Amino acid sequence: MKTIRTLLAVALLAAFSFPVFAEEPTTTDSAVKGVPTELKKTEGVRTQQRYGILQSVDLDGRSLTVKNRRGEESFKILPDTRVTRGRKRILQGDLREGMKVTIAYEKVSGEKIARSVRVAKD
Repeated sequence: MKTIRTLLAVALLAAFSFPVFAEEPTTTDSAVKGVPTELKKTEGVRTQQRYGILQSVDLDGRSLTVKNRRGEESFKILPDTRVTRGRKRILQGDLREGMKVTIAYEKVSGEKIARSVRVAKD
């Protein structure tokens, strides 16, 4: 009888301790080293899109300039900005002037932060 109580107590203790371990984060949320906290993905900020032709790509300065009917617009790119052509992911270094792109961005602290860049297929 005493053994059954002990086993039952251990089982209950184990059952209630697992949810506590499950709540601990196992990965970071897209934290990127060297990126100011205010530029990371934020909740409640509306994502907008712009279509245009790449006028300049500055990977060292982490910026893109796109020309469209509104004129030229500059966007800041982060290391975690997703760049795709069709369904295939490509590198930020593959971006070239003259490419037709659609940029999904958020305006954070007055800056346009590109979250994704889709390159049109030729």
